[in-house]
Amino acid sequence: MTTTTSANQIFNFVRGAIRGAYGQEEIRGKRILLRGMNTLGQQILTMFCTDEVRLFFTEKSLVNYTRAHMVCPQVRTYTRQKIDITIDLEEGFISVKGKSFSIDKIGEDAYNQGIHEYYL
Repeated sequence: MTTTTSANQIFNFVRGAIRGAYGQEEIRGKRILLRGMNTLGQQILTMFCTDEVRLFFTEKSLVNYTRAHMVCPQVRTYTRQKIDITIDLEEGFISVKGKSFSIDKIGEDAYNQGIHEYYL
């Protein structure tokens, strides 16, 4: 997938989507699946890498980015765990609470856009 959307825009969109979908911007305790790995994926990984967030990669993503554990030690392989947020860089969408949104449609005001797209 080729996109002009930046990692910062994706991060802010997801923050807004969490606020819209869950009623508050609380990323702690969320399970995030990151599919696809490239430079954009590496940047996103570093932004979400905190002790409070559980990050999962598909096997293919881990193979393509063998140093993921050096960047984010808590990254785990996805084995059908319950996921709250999917950031799919292969297909180009973000999914929060079962609702998907195209990454290419994220605009400059990504945070507010995320809130509006996922408002309860």
